[in-house]
Amino acid sequence: MSLTDDTIYVAFSVKDLTGNYCMYAGAAIKSLLLHNSNKKIVIYILNDGKITDQNIKYFHEMTKGINAEINFITVKIDNKIRNMKMIVEGFLSEGALYRLLIADYLPKYINRILYLDCDVIVDGDITALFSMQLDKSVAAVKDSGIIKNYRIMKKNMALFNPDRYFNSGVIVMNLHKIRQEHNLLLECNDYLNKFPKDPFSDQSALNYVFKNDCKFISEKYNKFPSRESRPGDAIIWHFSGANKPWKTRFSSIDKIWWHNLRLSPWGSDVNKLFDLYSKIVDPLDYALLHYPSGSKRSFFKNVFKRTIYEIKLIGNNYFF
Repeated sequence: MSLTDDTIYVAFSVKDLTGNYCMYAGAAIKSLLLHNSNKKIVIYILNDGKITDQNIKYFHEMTKGINAEINFITVKIDNKIRNMKMIVEGFLSEGALYRLLIADYLPKYINRILYLDCDVIVDGDITALFSMQLDKSVAAVKDSGIIKNYRIMKKNMALFNPDRYFNSGVIVMNLHKIRQEHNLLLECNDYLNKFPKDPFSDQSALNYVFKNDCKFISEKYNKFPSRESRPGDAIIWHFSGANKPWKTRFSSIDKIWWHNLRLSPWGSDVNKLFDLYSKIVDPLDYALLHYPSGSKRSFFKNVFKRTIYEIKLIGNNYFF
């Protein structure tokens, strides 16, 4: 299945408990619209019905004068699922489950959707990504993180081939095939109940459902920034993990996120923008302050990194 029309359909999932999540989604959407003005962009934001009127206004402001529209879909999750242990204990966000209902809630004439996490930035044309030939249920990028760490984490997961495990932050979904063959919410819920300690929760559930039904695509469509990353290395950057640009100063890709936030309605108040920027810290400081202490290996690894960092800093300041 390939597409030839000029409309690109995109979905986001938002459950905004703090008021900040809409801002992150806003930066992502602004970047999407900025780099894909040659197409009509139709965006669906699946949410719990509690997005504020001000944030809804901000979202609509971004589509003024361009060939784009944003629609809000209120998602209802069964209480039995909402009260599952992983959600109650804060290990899994209810909002992460909204994307599992995309095939059910979107209009039936939409046979394909590009799902994006809110912590991504689009830095190029996504036409080829959206219109690719797709006979599988989903298309996604291999998750390089699990390939490196699967031996450590596999005791709490289903048996996966780590070389065929995809990251769920950017997914092209073949909705026609999914509607015919799957009930995603129920299937993923079954997985989460069987493996309640899986560190990747809903992502692993999606991998379990689509383990033989995923088309793997270029890393440029879902690339994790590193210290060596440079603008132009990817079309979609994904700030997966702890190194979010609104939390830490990590790579040169952070400035792309801040640029798009500044262009969005959430960046129109310079004082608020500077206040947000003043709160970000060095990633080592953030890790020591916020990483769960249950992972002793990660904790002492970060202590060691911090010690080396401070020694180098002292050396640079006093001996050179």
